[in-house]
Amino acid sequence: MAKMPALTRGTSVFVSLALLAVVWSLPLGVQARTILVSKIGSSSDGQSWETAYRSIGAALTASASGDDIWVAAGTYYEAIVMATGVDAYGGFIGEETWEEFHLRDPKGNVTTIDASLEGTHAVVGANNCALDGFTITGGEAESGAGVYCRDIQMVLRRVTITDNKSLYSGGGMFCSYSNIFISDSRIHSNTATHYGGGIAIWGGHEFQVHVVNSTITENACGSAGGGIACWGRTILERCILSGNVSMPIVAPPGTGVSPEGWGGAIYARGRASEDADTSPLLRAEDCLISKENRAVVGGGLSLFATDPSPSPVVELTHSTFDDNITFDWESADLHVWEKVAVRNSIIHDSFRGQLVPTYCNLIQDNTGEGNIVNQDPQWVDPENGDYRLKLSSPCIDSGSTTGPATDLDGNPRPVNVLGIGRDGPGAYDMGCYEFQLPQADLNSDGQVNAHDLFLFEDQWHSQ
Repeated sequence: MAKMPALTRGTSVFVSLALLAVVWSLPLGVQARTILVSKIGSSSDGQSWETAYRSIGAALTASASGDDIWVAAGTYYEAIVMATGVDAYGGFIGEETWEEFHLRDPKGNVTTIDASLEGTHAVVGANNCALDGFTITGGEAESGAGVYCRDIQMVLRRVTITDNKSLYSGGGMFCSYSNIFISDSRIHSNTATHYGGGIAIWGGHEFQVHVVNSTITENACGSAGGGIACWGRTILERCILSGNVSMPIVAPPGTGVSPEGWGGAIYARGRASEDADTSPLLRAEDCLISKENRAVVGGGLSLFATDPSPSPVVELTHSTFDDNITFDWESADLHVWEKVAVRNSIIHDSFRGQLVPTYCNLIQDNTGEGNIVNQDPQWVDPENGDYRLKLSSPCIDSGSTTGPATDLDGNPRPVNVLGIGRDGPGAYDMGCYEFQLPQADLNSDGQVNAHDLFLFEDQWHSQ
């Protein structure tokens, strides 16, 4: 039986422990199964594609902890409740053998859970389960119309959560007092009347939502957090947030919603952890937050603190902010009421409040260590969303000497470009992308020219 491949870099420890717990919890003598689902199966026992169940819900009902469910491409008009310890995978043609899990193609073989006929959550999560390779759409609920998670640990990978509508919060996804890991996913065009058009996160510092290699785009809400609204610990790594909107709306009667419009891309409310690790409420690393995230206050980021915190409530590292839109002229694109630590980033949006930048490229004066003020970062093509650095950028090799191992593209950091900025090890760039040397650049100066040809000839003749 094929099992889920190893989790990507950055997966929290709790996920690994949770999956191990599933295996250890199986009674002696119980053999985990792979259950098949196909639109054209006979729906008898799910043990072959010919006898596959015709609905995902039927397969979940027949499953036990430790089982896998393989789902053939197609649109399944249903709302599902995941089962504890069961992993579900979409993206199959419907002909694969047990040894051909690796042939699964979620992009080519689109597998959709469509709850548009159900009037409820498209997916309700369960403990120690995984959902991989699905499009989730058509959900309608008070909170968590697309995916609803409460008091659980769950993994979502290669999912597209789109066109779901919540009357209160978490149009795409609602995470309450849960540990959730999301990777390689797309959360797009979801709406919530109140909080978190894309994702709403509750739970303080005891729980964590970790999002990696994902895009959160064109979601909308009427109160706070067009892309994400977080009251619980949130980590974003190598993510893109664009086109999200938090704008006042006419609330349905009886909802108690007061139109506000805070945080187009991200709204955060809380304080840093009081534990010894003093971890922030929100940490974003290698993220691009740009291209018209819009709000009345804080088009890119809006932060409220529940009470004063000695440590940063938000940490932004190696990230890029640009072209976010704020409609209140007294506000700013990053509008924060508590300490936000920013390092090795490019902030080409206005900011107001307790922003503490170091080694950043800024459009506002700031005396923080290593900052570059009012200098064009020299992006390749920002009008079309390409925020990679040109060789002429002042941000190359101008960051601090510590940082992550990869950039938003997954390319290695740091890359030392000789003769620019700080030479030697630890020469990190500012922003979400690290300048990469051309393959033929033998002398590491960022250019391919006659000097590289002469060096190649010299090395050739020395062999």
